[in-house]
Amino acid sequence: MNGMRLNQGLFVVVLIFGVLVGVDGSIIEAEHTLDGYTLLWTKSGIFSKENSPVHAMPGITENQDPYISYTLIAKNNDHSGSLYIMIVHHDVKKHFGVEYNGEWSYCCTQELLEADMCTQVDAPILKYPAGESGDNYITLKQFDYSSFGVDDIYMNETNYITRSGVYFFYIVNCGDHTFDIVGNIFIRNPYGYLPGELYGMLPTYVVISIAYIILLLIWGYKMARYHHNLMGLQTLVSLLLVVSFTQNIWWVVDLFEMNRTGFISLFFNIVGSILTAVKYTGVRLTVLLVAIGYSITKPVLINFTKGAITALTIIYLITASMYYYTLVAITEGVPGLDTLYNFTLALSSIANTIFFVWIAWAAYLTIQFLINNNQMVKYKMYRNLSMVLIACGIVSILFFIAQVIITSSDDIYFEAFSVWWAFDTYWEVIYFIVTAYIVRIWLPSNNNMRYAYDDLTDNSPIDDNSSVKDDNRMITISVSTTESDTSSY
Repeated sequence: MNGMRLNQGLFVVVLIFGVLVGVDGSIIEAEHTLDGYTLLWTKSGIFSKENSPVHAMPGITENQDPYISYTLIAKNNDHSGSLYIMIVHHDVKKHFGVEYNGEWSYCCTQELLEADMCTQVDAPILKYPAGESGDNYITLKQFDYSSFGVDDIYMNETNYITRSGVYFFYIVNCGDHTFDIVGNIFIRNPYGYLPGELYGMLPTYVVISIAYIILLLIWGYKMARYHHNLMGLQTLVSLLLVVSFTQNIWWVVDLFEMNRTGFISLFFNIVGSILTAVKYTGVRLTVLLVAIGYSITKPVLINFTKGAITALTIIYLITASMYYYTLVAITEGVPGLDTLYNFTLALSSIANTIFFVWIAWAAYLTIQFLINNNQMVKYKMYRNLSMVLIACGIVSILFFIAQVIITSSDDIYFEAFSVWWAFDTYWEVIYFIVTAYIVRIWLPSNNNMRYAYDDLTDNSPIDDNSSVKDDNRMITISVSTTESDTSSY
């Protein structure tokens, strides 16, 4: 839930609750002090029952009518004043508040009343009449101390949703009294408590987890069959597959539990974020080693290169882990982490840039080396790998452009709430594609230890024991006793 100052358009945003990528949870435990001329707000994507993307979820017998419900208690020392509860569909959110003298105001003041900008002092400004039904989709209810005659204001109501969209829930204080508010806000979709903007993550992570299981089974079988003849890089790929599968299945469990219970687990989110950082680091490290040509054009790396790779990997792992931790912790309401968040974001971005630049440059040098030495078999393998990486880069650029277009307009952004999840998960698909291609290249065989020792041309003689697969796999023949190293790696 978020807090916002209303007086003369002065905004003070206070983030109280969140999940994963900053989306508020579906059962929000509110405990906040609401000062005068201030509002608290949260938002969530909700599908109508007719438009639900799924008709039943595991653990839930059948779809139910979606709703926004709240059970809140408010009190102040003066035992006076009133609060407003507003539930607004995104289509009419723009009708909440007015712009006056270059500032945006949500509460009606005497000055705004005299300017004919509103109709009731110390009340929310709505261009649509309160309680009007149909396409307006504004629910407004006032809770006043005079109506209760007791020390506390009890606010308890359920509002059923009949139209899909992003709904904003506001607690508005348009007077000068301060209220202490405690209670719960429940936001439920037809299939469970998972917000509509996150729903697509769950089936995506399930599918990717199944794909990783298939990769692990194939890779594990080959590793076991040729366990006597493995390279260090293949061990790294094994660890990457295990971490990738664990990370994906971890998010499946986390999202499933959130959908079932409505509560957000800080522990699950932090561990999942650290697993994500470890996975992203492993993918970058593996691709960099491939780009350099480790085990393809050279069996060993010089000490300087090994040291630089180790340092970059450690720096990225630490900064990325701290970045994802602070991101989750901040959205969960942990205070005092803004400076650490910005610092780790900057460092991880720098390390990430170094990774990408190094990968591109190393791949270029390796391809030039293979062309100059007429090693066309390995060249074709690197050409195909480069095409995969370039295609993934193009896809990421297209997603970025789509995200910019969608976020450029509130109307487009909110109408597209059901695909928001794609902008946080498409990288998972890209990482899987890259990992799968690396698995295809380095799939263990009987000649693992003979990689990187032979200069292969299209006319190279191949004996009966060589591991010839196709142009996209490594082809190895008789072992040479010398190492060819034409680069600084």
